[in-house]
Amino acid sequence: MFQENRAALTLAVQAQITAGTISARQWDEYLKTYPWQLAFNQPLRLTGYHIVFLNGEYTDSPITADLRPFLSFLLGSTPKPIPQHWSLYVTDEAGHRH
Repeated sequence: MFQENRAALTLAVQAQITAGTISARQWDEYLKTYPWQLAFNQPLRLTGYHIVFLNGEYTDSPITADLRPFLSFLLGSTPKPIPQHWSLYVTDEAGHRH
């Protein structure tokens, strides 16, 4: 099974395996975190969210209605992975849900 899987790899990867030079360094970029933060240009109330990060981690709305502990993570400029996809559920000052 190993030989069959290895045969399906590109020739460049097979050559790296044979030479013993294959490295995971190229994937380390996916694991990096950066100090970024989420900011809104108008007053909004965050009522729910779902974020999938580039490195495969994810976070979403807790079961409890209290989002305050999670807001410090989202809205603070703490080191976090780069988001790949996210959905934010907010309510504006007029009560409209987006």
